[in-house]
Amino acid sequence: MYNDLFTTEKRFQKWNDLEKRQWMSLSEMTNLQLLKLKETLIYSIENVASFSNVKENLNSNDSVIDILNKFPVTDKSFYRSEGNKSLSRNIKNYKYIKSSTSGSTGENFFFYLDITRLAWARAAEYLGDSWAGILPHHRRAGLWGARFDQKKVNKFEKFFKDFLTPSSFLSSYNLSEESIRNYISIIQKNKPEMILCYPSPMFEFASYCKKNNVKFPFLRSIISSAEQLFDFQKELIERTFNVPVFNRYGNREFGLVAQECDKHSGFHVLTDRVYVEILDDNNNPCRPGELGNLVITELNNRVMPLIRYRIGDLASWSHQKQCTCGRGYPLLEKVEGRAFDVVRTPNGTVISGTFWTLLMRHISEDIKAFQIIQNSIDKIAINIQMHDGKSLNNEKLNFLKEKIKEKDKDIQIEITFCETIKLTKSGKKRFVISNLK
Repeated sequence: MYNDLFTTEKRFQKWNDLEKRQWMSLSEMTNLQLLKLKETLIYSIENVASFSNVKENLNSNDSVIDILNKFPVTDKSFYRSEGNKSLSRNIKNYKYIKSSTSGSTGENFFFYLDITRLAWARAAEYLGDSWAGILPHHRRAGLWGARFDQKKVNKFEKFFKDFLTPSSFLSSYNLSEESIRNYISIIQKNKPEMILCYPSPMFEFASYCKKNNVKFPFLRSIISSAEQLFDFQKELIERTFNVPVFNRYGNREFGLVAQECDKHSGFHVLTDRVYVEILDDNNNPCRPGELGNLVITELNNRVMPLIRYRIGDLASWSHQKQCTCGRGYPLLEKVEGRAFDVVRTPNGTVISGTFWTLLMRHISEDIKAFQIIQNSIDKIAINIQMHDGKSLNNEKLNFLKEKIKEKDKDIQIEITFCETIKLTKSGKKRFVISNLK
């Protein structure tokens, strides 16, 4: 394991590298990316048992893409079934952390990230922030996360991190009118120049501010991530706060993958960090403008390389080869997915989809999948699928109910354990379904 302070020097060094490389030509970017991709693939073949059999199919004249295409297209279920075989044989030589995600399906997935991958991810965030006019020392706020999902750090480490990147944490999972008024006071006191947010709670927050004529003249920009940002949300947020909203695509497994610059003409894919494919249902490459499955290969993680990992979202390449901003990164035209329903309670609290993924991961690693269904304002049904032979004890069940009741003591909770989670009529798996009008 590791202490986050160890990544500080690495992250600023890599941010400096990214700042310089962003102005390379598209061909230079591609050549550099292919070199890193080849290193990752060869390393994985030699050190990760899950991919060792790929070596049998290699030819001496294979290109990098030929080698890549001999790897399977993977997903959460692939890595779950592989278990420790998906970890590097050299894992003991690295500092790393364990992380997890539930994505948009409610199925828990636990994975490992080494210190270099973490430094690259933080450097990428600094680069994306700079496109929104924000540098590491600028004050920021995050309408993001939950208290129980925040990592515990000692006082010195917290002071050091806040000194490098001063920020205010505003839990996005407690959006009653009272908490919104409290957040407004915190923002007016701390004067952040940027807000990083989930779009659905930010839309609720902006709606309240618009209704009550709340202004933040010190604000420069807003970055939206982790859920799909819809046009109506973006328009209201920009109109309310009179600042641009930058759309960022990232996820727990890879961190920041792509983001808009100030031209807002597509998502720049950070090729220093990831190799992106967009494939149809037969795993063939999609043409520009054609919506397909987003498949990502991590280029910097040597503890548990995620190779040709189908994230569960859809995307399309832009017809535009390069942005007019001059950066050499390839462009995604759009990314679709992760559109979460919200749960509303009798006291007016809005609970966004990501609350549930974080809460369930916190409750137990033995939860395989879950689904929240709301048919009336005062009641929710929770369906839980456990890994074979596993169960939740009364202490964990009571903790689960307690955390939900903190949002509204009058909400009724019905918990059912089931063998499978039902799909919607369209064949999709949604973990929050609101049937409220």
